[in-house]
Amino acid sequence: MIVPNLGARQFSQDPRAIVSSIVLSHDPLPPGKTLLEYMTTQRTMIAASYPEAQIAGPQPSPFPNAEEGFLLLVRHRVPMGMDMLHVQNYVRVGTWIGIVTLTVAEPMLRTIRPDHDAFVKGLCILPPEPPAPPQQLQ
Repeated sequence: MIVPNLGARQFSQDPRAIVSSIVLSHDPLPPGKTLLEYMTTQRTMIAASYPEAQIAGPQPSPFPNAEEGFLLLVRHRVPMGMDMLHVQNYVRVGTWIGIVTLTVAEPMLRTIRPDHDAFVKGLCILPPEPPAPPQQLQ
């Protein structure tokens, strides 16, 4: 199910079900920082939130029209005892960072991955919107 201004989310009738999602977000690149330095900060925040998490990456992951792209993988266990995966794609154009995060229960990865890959393949980086013309007072 597409969720406007968010991404896509798996639908379930069971309110206790762990559902998969693909979330789109973006951040500005902090002044004087590289994308890898930004991602190091993200790794630190993830490790603080999930001390038992296993984190792999970043590893290069090209994306059309991006100046650079990297992949970060995070695995952690939820209280129900299931392992969750977060597959995070970071792309940079200028000082804009786009982030695509797949969250999925590890046993569902093989089922969800083709949908994730198709979703990501359909994404593109648009040029920034031109600034709005100044309003004229009347």
